[in-house]
Amino acid sequence: MGVELESHKVAVHAERPCYETSYLCVFEAVSPYMWSYMGIAFALGISVIGAAWGIFLTGSSIVGGGIKAPRISSKNLVSIIFCEAVAIYGVIMAIIM
Repeated sequence: MGVELESHKVAVHAERPCYETSYLCVFEAVSPYMWSYMGIAFALGISVIGAAWGIFLTGSSIVGGGIKAPRISSKNLVSIIFCEAVAIYGVIMAIIM
């Protein structure tokens, strides 16, 4: 005695988000300001890491040279100042960006 009704299926075409179809669309979805912030962070971070590495190498060679010839240890501090200038240059570039 039951009445059977057929359900009608309606095809709904919903667009899938861009990130589900391709990873390249993630670059479009990210705000341009985020890319600028990442550039500032990389400029600042890499310049400071480079300056720290230069100070490490220069400082260890100055200490080694200062043991052999104590008179030259104060004259070689100019090279450490140049390494610090690299870090200051990176900070200035980050401010300009």
